[in-house]
Parts: sequence; structure tokens; C-alpha cells
Amino acid sequence: MHSTTRVQLDLAALRHNYNQIKQIADSSKAYAVVKSDAYGHGLLRIAKGLHDADGFALIQMDDLRALRESGIWKPVLLLEGVMDASDLLDAAILKAEVVLRSEAQLQMIEKTSVALKQPLAIWLKVNTGMNRFGFPPAQIEEVMQRLASNSSVKLKGVMTHFACADDLDCEIEGQWRVFHEVVRRYQLPFTAANSAAILRDQRTHGEVVRAGSLIYGNNPFSQAMPVGYDFRPVMSLRSEIIGLSNLQKGDALGYGASFVADRPMLIGLVGCGYGDGYPYTAPTGTPVLVKGNLTRVVGKVAMNVMAVDLTEVGRVGLGDPVVLWGDHQLPISEVSKYSGVLSEALECGLTKRLPVCLIGEESIFA
Repeated sequence: MHSTTRVQLDLAALRHNYNQIKQIADSSKAYAVVKSDAYGHGLLRIAKGLHDADGFALIQMDDLRALRESGIWKPVLLLEGVMDASDLLDAAILKAEVVLRSEAQLQMIEKTSVALKQPLAIWLKVNTGMNRFGFPPAQIEEVMQRLASNSSVKLKGVMTHFACADDLDCEIEGQWRVFHEVVRRYQLPFTAANSAAILRDQRTHGEVVRAGSLIYGNNPFSQAMPVGYDFRPVMSLRSEIIGLSNLQKGDALGYGASFVADRPMLIGLVGCGYGDGYPYTAPTGTPVLVKGNLTRVVGKVAMNVMAVDLTEVGRVGLGDPVVLWGDHQLPISEVSKYSGVLSEALECGLTKRLPVCLIGEESIFA
């Protein structure tokens, strides 16, 4: 059956974005963050598309296993460490770098380390103000002593995570001072910079930067992207016109009759809805592209269909192309702004049944 909606992934844009990050953080390794199925882009698609990456960062052990089983043996950082002893043993065997973020994890390492077949590489997480995970600075010396007494572990360095790096009106200096004091005191390599911090503060780059949003061409800031950068969208969501409808002034449209025409209008029905992952919360006025012309959503988004205003678009027919996000005229951040859903949440929220078209190399459906 023909699918009217598909996801298009531009692997050339992916590599372009990664190379730009490498230029910005030229003295650091750059790990591509591929958690949550690579932000909805597909773990193996992105990992294979970034075959020259310095490494990857993710959360789930199953994703680590999938990379290794597919022949990808680049460094992998487990951002939340491991949750049980069996995973700890697998992490060592599969040569993962493991974040240590809690006393419970430390005790598990101490109890399990005798069974490790090879040393376990550890990044020690410091809680500098995010207050989710990590050891407070006052405990770092004790933790390091316990690690030093364990021949089955190897401390690679320390890490932290910024709470407000994505808000240009919010300072990160307080967290940085706390973290930098730990780095200075123990003279350790560090990883601190997420996508926003990569652009905000070169001091945070350290041994490894962890690039998530930027890899996929998303703006990591709640404000406009600072000028001077050329990050390109990797994902575009595309559909087509599957129906046309003429409204007269006063006619209502769609569920709830929430939209009423204030003039004669030509409406296009697009074969995509919230059942595909387009946000139900997108209101009338949310921008869309029809045949390269910028127009708007009208009425409520339904499960499998949505309506767009074609009145000023010109000649349009069934099957004509629609871009819902991921074009230089229509970045995903615009749909995010109107719908109130984060760009990354939009990407992760697409249903896995949508076909995926890869461009930027030999185009295939995957």
C-alpha cells in the first residue's frame, strides 16, 4: 500500500554538521549522541552515516549491543552507566566507557569487579548543580580513592552536565567554576560540553564533547541560533496532498468545527496526522510547505489527516508534495514553536511505521 508520508534523512547534512562540530571543538574528540534511537533518526542509520566519528554516546545497553553486533567498534559512552551486574560485565566485554553517577553503582562495581574479564573504563560524574545524578564535589576524593584501590577499573576522567546551557539568558559560570575546581584539583581529563555548551564556551570542551542536537541540525538554544553557523537539518517529514475541498465564508472545517472560513478558501488535505507523529497541538497558523510555497495548517490535526490553506498557493493537485518540517524555509524549530513540543520530541515521536528515505549517498528505503 502506498504511504503518503515518509521521513527523509540527509546523510550529507549529518556529516556536514559533525565536521562543523569538529572544527569548533578542534582540540577535543566529538562523540555523537545517539540515545533514543538517535533522536528518532535510527541508531544504525546514524552510526553508519558517521563512520568517521570519534565515538558515540547512548544510554541503553541494547543499543550498545546493536552497534557492536553491526561491526561498529568506535568508543561508546554509556551516559547513565549500568543498572545491574550483568550489564556491567557486558559493558567491559563490549569495551564501553561507563559513567559512574551514584553510590549504588559504585558498590555494584566494587562487588562485581572481580568477575570482570578486562578493566572497565569509567567517567566519574560530578553533580555541579543539575541535581539529578553525580557525586557532590566533597565526595570526589573518597570515590577516587575507592576506584584507585580497584585494579579492575580505569578512571578516564570526570564529567558533568549543564542545566541551563540551552538558555542564552542563563549563566553557566556557576556550574563551570564548581566543575573546573574539581578538574584543576585532580588534574583529570573531562567531558562537560553538550551541544549548547559547545557553541557557548570553549573552556568546556575538554577531552570529549557530547554533540546531540547539533548533529541532527537542531538549534540547541531556546533563542535564535547565534549567527555564523551552518547546521543543516538531517530529518525532513514529507507528505502529499490527498484531497481538495472548497470552503465558502462561514463554513466550518474538521473536528470540533474550530476553524471557520472568513472568505472563500481552497483547502488541501494532507495524508499525515498525529497517528504518524505530527503534533496534535499544532494550531491553525502552523507553517507548512506545499510545492515550495509557505502556507499554514488550518483546523485541528486529526489522526491520519490534516488540512492546509491552499488559497494563495496557486495550482495544486492530488499527489503534490508537502514538507511538514526540515527545509531551510521551514526548520523544525518553527513547528516546535507553534506546537509547544521540543524539536527533539517531535523527531522522537514519529511512528516507526513510516518509510525512511536516505539521501546524501545512494538513496535507499530502510
